[in-house]
This record gives sequence, C-alpha cells and structure tokens, in this order.
Amino acid sequence: QINAFSKQQISEFFQKIEEGEPYKNLFIVALFTGMRKGEIIGLPWDAIDFKNGTITVKQQVQGFNVNHLYIESPKNGKERTLFPPPIVMETLKAVRREQLENQLKAGAAWKNNWNLVFTNKLGRVLSAKNVYDRFKKVVESMGLAEMRFHDLRHTYAVMALQAGNDPKTVQN
Repeated sequence: QINAFSKQQISEFFQKIEEGEPYKNLFIVALFTGMRKGEIIGLPWDAIDFKNGTITVKQQVQGFNVNHLYIESPKNGKERTLFPPPIVMETLKAVRREQLENQLKAGAAWKNNWNLVFTNKLGRVLSAKNVYDRFKKVVESMGLAEMRFHDLRHTYAVMALQAGNDPKTVQN
C-alpha cells in the first residue's frame, strides 16, 4: 500500500516536528530527497557537496554494534546523485553546525567513527528503530497511525511528479 501525505498533512507534519522533535532535520531530508531510512542513517559527510548542491547516495546502514557499522550499497547496487531543493542543503548546514557544537561539548566522548551526518549528541550511529518510533509518534499525533517512514519517500515521489518531473527520473 502506498501512502503519501497531502499538502495539508505536509504542513501539519512540519508544525509537529517544529515542536522540539530531535529528528526534525532527518525528517526534512527524507521528505525532500526520497532517501530511504538506511540511506539517511548511513549518509556520510563526504557524500554532501555544498558547492554544487548535491547528495550522492552511495551506501545504506543495515545495522550496527559498538565496533562495526553494517553497510551495504544502495538499493539496486547503484550510487545516485540527488539535486535536492535549497531547504535540504540549508538543513544539512544546520546539522553540521549542531554536530560541531555537540562535538565540542562532548570532547573526548565524541565518536563519529564513520563521519555520519545524522548522529546522536555523542556522534554515535542513530538506531533505525528510534528514528522509526519518533516518526510514528509524530504521525500518530496527527491521526495518521497508518503512515510509515517509507511513506516520506512516497510523498516525495508524488510531489516530484506533481511538479512535472519525468516519471523515469523520479523512479531513479
């Protein structure tokens, strides 16, 4: 089943995540890029090109433990380059500033061993379950309990098609 937010629901979603949601920036990137949860959790800083305004999706996280990150190539085994709207690049700049502040505060406790964009306050890998649970909390507060994190990807695709993008381009 494919679910996608309506324009009104997107607006309400933004209002809900503005209210102190710790994964707000991650949700914005998901909504405006169509990236999968594992791709976002595994997104390294070297995949972000601020100068050209692109994101290269080259890996996805499938799990982790204290010493090892289980990374796979993206779905279908192919890297892809995204050209996200300015809100995404501005969001990523804000994430970078916040991460640098967290690194200063954490000092020696900081451990972003994989140079990931989205981490906790100590630089550790985010749990896919925690990201999903936070997303569910937001959509349930909107009366949309049936929505899944993957539906952000569907919402992106619907918005891209409505904006006149070629279906094959959106699919890729």
